[in-house]
Amino acid sequence: MQLQGHVKQILSIKFSPNCYQIASGSDDNTIRIWDLRKRGCIYIIPAHNQAISDLKFEENDNKFLLSCSFDGSFKLWNNKDWSIVKSYVNLNDSKLTSLCITKDNKHILTTSVDRTIKKWSNNFSQSNNFYKEENKEYKEKNKN
Repeated sequence: MQLQGHVKQILSIKFSPNCYQIASGSDDNTIRIWDLRKRGCIYIIPAHNQAISDLKFEENDNKFLLSCSFDGSFKLWNNKDWSIVKSYVNLNDSKLTSLCITKDNKHILTTSVDRTIKKWSNNFSQSNNFYKEENKEYKEKNKN
C-alpha cells in the first residue's frame, strides 16, 4: 500500500495507539491523518507556519496528538476532531526538532537546533490540560 498527498517532503510519521491511524508531518506545514482501513487521508491539519519536524501521540488515553515545528512552536491537538487545544512558542525563536511525552503524561521534552532540551510540565488539574514551561534548560556540555 502506498499513501500519497503531501506536496513536500515528509519529516515525521507516527502510528496512533489505535493502530489503524497514522499521522504524518511535512515540509508543506501540514499534518495529515491517514486511515489504513480506508487506505487514504481522512483529515488535513494546517498545523504550523513552517515544516513539522516531529509528532507524538499521547499513548494512554489516545486523546491528543503533539506536533512541533521549525517555526519554534509545539501544539496539542484533540484526537476526536483534530482541533487545536493549546499552542506553545519556544521563547528563544529556535527551530524545534523533536519532542516526547512521558507515559504518565506529566512532562514533555522538546529539542531545538540551538542544542537545548526544554522540559515542560503538564497540569491536568486545569480544564484546558495545558502545559507550562518549568524554565529548565539543559545545554550541551561538550561543544565540538
